[in-house]
Amino acid sequence: MGCVSNLYFLDERYWLANVEGATEIPRCSNILNPSGLPPSAAPYAYRGSRVHEWTEAYDRGELPDAEWSRLERVGSPLLPYLVAYRRWLGRVQPTFIAIEKPVWGEANGTRYGGTIDRIAKLPDGRVVIIDLKSTAAKKFAVRREHGAQLWAYQNAFNRDNDLKIDAAWILYLSGDGVAQGVKHDLYEGRREFLRRLDLWRSHCDERDEVERWL
Repeated sequence: MGCVSNLYFLDERYWLANVEGATEIPRCSNILNPSGLPPSAAPYAYRGSRVHEWTEAYDRGELPDAEWSRLERVGSPLLPYLVAYRRWLGRVQPTFIAIEKPVWGEANGTRYGGTIDRIAKLPDGRVVIIDLKSTAAKKFAVRREHGAQLWAYQNAFNRDNDLKIDAAWILYLSGDGVAQGVKHDLYEGRREFLRRLDLWRSHCDERDEVERWL
């Protein structure tokens, strides 16, 4: 269990937060999908994790040219996603304020934790939250879940930061080497997150009721 800021990773569903004593708080992803991912999604989840790891290493200057050469030589299936990301960086020219930043927030009395992939300042001065997805935008750009996730991150970041967030994007990286940033409506994202938060609470209440009878 590694310490990151005032959050400790506990498991796939919870963070342990140093907030008025050690407290378990749900992960944002668990609130949005309390049943978790189906087994059929495991390969995509693995790909997403690897893409996150490689892009983080690249942004931190920890991915040497020799490793890029190796990926090209072996024909890694991850390479198109990384190429798409590098092209996007060259086109947009963001300056990163934070990379893989753990945060915790509160909505309607429920605390939650999560990790913001990137907070970036653009050349025009705007500050944006960016979440990376290793899939094509045309497939998932309208998913309300993504807007809910972005609102939850902005809400958590605003808890103890004075920096104004101007927008929130999902950066979709596709297997054909294309990157597309899609801005999401945070007002609609808030509505969707609170709706799913109510569903998550009901799910937890039902689970607790079952456990009392076991």
